[in-house]
Amino acid sequence: MDKIEKITKILSKIDLSTNRKFIKYLNVVKRKSKDVSNLSANKIEIEKSKLDLMKLYYNLGKYISNKNFNENISDFSYDEEYESLNSKINKLKLYIKEIKSKID
Repeated sequence: MDKIEKITKILSKIDLSTNRKFIKYLNVVKRKSKDVSNLSANKIEIEKSKLDLMKLYYNLGKYISNKNFNENISDFSYDEEYESLNSKINKLKLYIKEIKSKID
């Protein structure tokens, strides 16, 4: 608390109407903090999406394994559930790629 009180005391002494350098500095800090928060939100979204992608891969593998074991099916060319899971995986991969492009 002691440091915050010192900063507050210093800031209260500054006349913002005449000190243009300080106003510029505050605007830069404000802009940069917004950039950092956007970057963090994007990184969190990427990690969440990666977890969702792993779940989809797991579900696809489980589906293929069960179909193969129970029904001896190894060709999924016309299987709607297989196509649906692959479609979800591809959409999620594109979404992750899109978010990553915002970061770079």
